[in-house]
Amino acid sequence: MLRHERGTLESEKTLSHEKIGKMASSHLETLKKVRRENEKIQNEVGRRTISEILTSGETFYMGACIDTTLTFLQKLKEHIPTQKLEIGCELLKQKETGNLTFHLFLTDHSNTPQRVIDFVGNNFVSIYEGDYQNPQEGKKVTQLGKFSISGDKIEKSDSFLTIAEKMGIHLPPELFQAYLAKLQDDNTPANFEHFKQNSPINIKIKRQKSTTEEAVLGVVKD
Repeated sequence: MLRHERGTLESEKTLSHEKIGKMASSHLETLKKVRRENEKIQNEVGRRTISEILTSGETFYMGACIDTTLTFLQKLKEHIPTQKLEIGCELLKQKETGNLTFHLFLTDHSNTPQRVIDFVGNNFVSIYEGDYQNPQEGKKVTQLGKFSISGDKIEKSDSFLTIAEKMGIHLPPELFQAYLAKLQDDNTPANFEHFKQNSPINIKIKRQKSTTEEAVLGVVKD
């Protein structure tokens, strides 16, 4: 294990909840959410590498848990040992429609207890201690499976689809195509306008020993 200038063990490096909240807020400001043509949704969603997403500085405003989670993992790697970070993926079935979908989230094992960083939707991020929880499970969705992979096995040249392969997720082409088709159907000017008007950056932090939640709105600078 390597030591830093102040004698801290490399394996003990971590960040406070508040620091991660500020980083997540800044990340959502930097990674601009835009409306894309349906052709680009078909060809790019889930297929762009982490490096390509960061270089473009843009992501599609719907289904953004893919791009935001993968690129934020890259940001966290600058501060936390990669083997302490983990990407999780839930395979889900929507109760109302029967459609299959998925959701990505981050688990940080540098904190005790472990910490979940979940880009839930739009510009909302939930940071909390303990095991991953999906508030919609049992109500709107049913979990079909949950997979994970250590951050040290993910490269900037990876995309969601290559990471899914590394996780051992065998996504049937029709499943991923159905996911893309839903994004394309919902990709209307009205929905994008609603997103812009109703999606302020909202970071919520919750600790196990407290029911108090703190909200960080917008970009918070040190």
